[in-house]
Amino acid sequence: MLVALGLAAGAATIAVVLVGSVVARDRAAARAVRALGGADGAFRVTWLGVPGQSDTDFRSLDRRARGALSAIAPEPSFSVLLYRETRFGEALADLGAVDGLARWVRLASGRLPRKCTPIRCEVLQLGGVGRTPTLEGLPISVVGTGRLTSEAPFGSLIVAGAYSAARAQAIGYHAPSPPLFVADGVETLARLPALESIYRSYAWVAPVRPGSIHPWQLHALGVRSARTDAALHAASPLFDLVTPIDELQAAADSSRAGARRLLLIGGQAAALLLAFALLSGSALRRDLEAARRRLSWAGATRAQVVGLTVVEAAVVAAVATVIGFGIGAAAGAIVADRAGSPPGAVLRHALLTQGGVALLGATVAATALLTLLALLVPGARLGRLTVGPLEIGALGALAAVGVGFARGRAGPEELAAGGGTGALLALLPGLAAFVAAVLCARGLPPLLRLAGRATRRAGAPVRLAVLSLARHPGRSALAVAFLVVSSGLAAFAATYRATLSGNQADEAAFAVPADFVVAEDFSKLSYPLEVASLARYRALAPGVAALPVLRLPADVEGTGQGIAPTVLGLPAAELPKLRGWRSDFSSESAASLAARIRPARPVALRGARLPASARELSLEASVRGNAVAIFANIQSEDGGFVEIRLGDAGRVAKILRARLPAEARGGLLVGLRIGVTGPRNADAFENIGKGELTVGPLTAGSLTVRYEGWFGVTGVRRLGGSPVRLRYLVSNQVFSRFRPAEPTDGKPVPAIVSPAVAEVAGQGGTLPVDLAGQQLLVRVVGTAERVPSVDGDFVLMDESWLSTALNADTPGAGPVQEIWLRTPASDRARVASALSRPPFDTLEHRSRVAVEASLRREPLARGSLLTLAGAALAALALAVGGLLLALVNDLRDERGELLDLEIQGATPGVLRRHLRLRAGIVVAAGVAGGLALGAVLSVLVVDLVALTANAALPQPPLRLYADWAVLGIGAAAYLAATALVIGIATWLPFRDTRPQAVPEAA
Repeated sequence: MLVALGLAAGAATIAVVLVGSVVARDRAAARAVRALGGADGAFRVTWLGVPGQSDTDFRSLDRRARGALSAIAPEPSFSVLLYRETRFGEALADLGAVDGLARWVRLASGRLPRKCTPIRCEVLQLGGVGRTPTLEGLPISVVGTGRLTSEAPFGSLIVAGAYSAARAQAIGYHAPSPPLFVADGVETLARLPALESIYRSYAWVAPVRPGSIHPWQLHALGVRSARTDAALHAASPLFDLVTPIDELQAAADSSRAGARRLLLIGGQAAALLLAFALLSGSALRRDLEAARRRLSWAGATRAQVVGLTVVEAAVVAAVATVIGFGIGAAAGAIVADRAGSPPGAVLRHALLTQGGVALLGATVAATALLTLLALLVPGARLGRLTVGPLEIGALGALAAVGVGFARGRAGPEELAAGGGTGALLALLPGLAAFVAAVLCARGLPPLLRLAGRATRRAGAPVRLAVLSLARHPGRSALAVAFLVVSSGLAAFAATYRATLSGNQADEAAFAVPADFVVAEDFSKLSYPLEVASLARYRALAPGVAALPVLRLPADVEGTGQGIAPTVLGLPAAELPKLRGWRSDFSSESAASLAARIRPARPVALRGARLPASARELSLEASVRGNAVAIFANIQSEDGGFVEIRLGDAGRVAKILRARLPAEARGGLLVGLRIGVTGPRNADAFENIGKGELTVGPLTAGSLTVRYEGWFGVTGVRRLGGSPVRLRYLVSNQVFSRFRPAEPTDGKPVPAIVSPAVAEVAGQGGTLPVDLAGQQLLVRVVGTAERVPSVDGDFVLMDESWLSTALNADTPGAGPVQEIWLRTPASDRARVASALSRPPFDTLEHRSRVAVEASLRREPLARGSLLTLAGAALAALALAVGGLLLALVNDLRDERGELLDLEIQGATPGVLRRHLRLRAGIVVAAGVAGGLALGAVLSVLVVDLVALTANAALPQPPLRLYADWAVLGIGAAAYLAATALVIGIATWLPFRDTRPQAVPEAA
């Protein structure tokens, strides 16, 4: 019974892993459909043209399109009609119709329209401004307003919310959008004679419901879709078929990589099963030998005796393995049903395929063969250390692992492709377990001999326990080897699970180094500091730290190697506090690196602070040469820049005046720009100004600026004198300025860079970096492998250094693109709610906690982590079962030795202590070896498999984590279970507890 239960448990684990991998892939496909959304998550047949130029009417098109979709789409379809930006008399409008309109709109006022008929066609206005279309032969009546709730009906032609005034303004439209009027029912509008000569688009849409398409259907679905597309084009070249198959296939490929990673767990279960088969075969040997002797006395032939052995091994292995697969299938069906996948289809594609049946047969054959070998082959005599088949096999296993690692790390693409990588993953636990078992078999006998010498002065139970183990080293080594394999694989599964889970937190912290990252929303063209000041971000909740961050694409000049790093500027003092920074990013600590780029004194733009009460700027100026336009550059209190045109300076001296806008009052005057006259956006190379400019003091209220320490840049040179004289050569193509000296002038900016960038640094570590046409000289003061929030090469600088250097010559060249918010844990929900409301809702924001939660919700990640947890529990259960089997076997095989001890006066208590000590030594040796095996296997797998729990390339790379709490609880539970098993197994045979004297000879 024990043998059958152990073999069944191992087989059930293999079956659960197979079913779990299919369930995880299926849930990943459903999640991919949900992520695709309206337009992309649907099968769509379109027809664009003019009906008057075609011999096919709408009913024929409708019949053919719906028939085509019914052959490939799992859900029923509906039809859509759109006249895009069409003029109906004096009205310019978008006019459309949808079958089942109520499903796709949300009312703002009025009511839903009734079905469009030739007598009266009711419509909803879904945004825009304009007249209602007037159609000959079809009265149109607007009965309500609303908005689209999905992109599914009209796809990319009209997206949900496209007609909102806020969106139109945000994406740069200056004229209002034409109105969109939509009716319920396509056929009436499609067959209206007055519109037969107008270009329109028909669409037949079949949305895909999450879970309606499964990974195992994609290949056949792709083939049918290709045939359907060809048939539609043959019917009319104006037909087009769009499907989500490519996107679903990409998701399936990604999930396939994660599912193949589960081969590790399958290999672990197989290794456990085979190891238990060896242990169980050795446990059955004594019973089988007794049966063979009885049969021989009864006249059985040698063939009959061998037949008995073969049949017993095959029957036990086959029945137990098949039952185990059945139990695993039942458990897998429950898991599939709870997850929302069809249990029958999952089992069919996980276990009842050719591969699944072949695996079942191979498992039965391997289990039966190993059990038979353990029954037939005499116990190994483990004496002196020699090189035999076991050692040669172990060396071969090590060589196989070495060859696998020589191929390099396996990422998502390699795992998705399969091949040798998947085979190596499946074999890796077994190969490692085999090497550990051989080491245990060869290393335990000498250790037992040493232990025997070391315990000569110990008590009788201890000496007897060590002596009995040393007397049967083969059997002892087999028991210890099985415990090493089972506990080692349990430790590996628990550690690998902790590694994948820990790296999910690392991945989220790397992507979002603070609690929140607030960034520019490119569709709305607003920067964080244009929306609110730093003070307002810090006021979101008590204790909030708001960090201004610059992120710019760059090119490294003069390298010829095509290095395009990301330039990241953040307050240097905050680098050690980033959640995403890890010690393996650099050989130096984050604090040491931060000290190298942190300025000794605060760095900021210099200039003249304007009085808050000032309302006007004035400047007297004249030129000898071409007239020029003079602009004042002012940094506002929120960190942004304002440029104010003072006026044009000509040959006659005059006072130029300009009103100060509210955002510039109290700001910092950081210089004057001198440009050519003419339109502000003029773009002509020949528009060049040359001459000499004389400027008097600039006044703003009570402030008078006399330009001490100011100088000219980019075509402007100070000649001296009072008033100040400037020689200029300016054009539209350059930014010519007269400005104060800045602390970054003539100094390279210290930076931490990636190794690839450091390699191309010049003498003294200097490096010219091009930032959108502005060159910045950088001095490399340290290197790091990576920095949070940047994927690839980088140049990391202090934000104040970088901002000052960029804005010195070109104010506004270095705007703050991001604000990183570090918030108390108790206020995160409050801050998240505030960021979703005005004025912050025009910005994009990401939460580290939300990113991590999304990673953990991903079906493949959850499936991987649950499977690893189940594998660890199964391995521990088999370890306890194997120990119980070894104990029962010892009690039966050593009846003679135990009887001798009892005859010599050993009491039941002494015998119990003797057996418990011996079992304790076996458990201790097995756990110690198992922890070593688990550690080695974890390091090997983390180094080989470059894959996160979500089946993606890890960023940052995987780092080994050990959840000591889980390991401690698991170890405590295992030791408690083994203590219980040992106690019960040794109590039952020796229940006579009468005290007796123990002779000295015992």
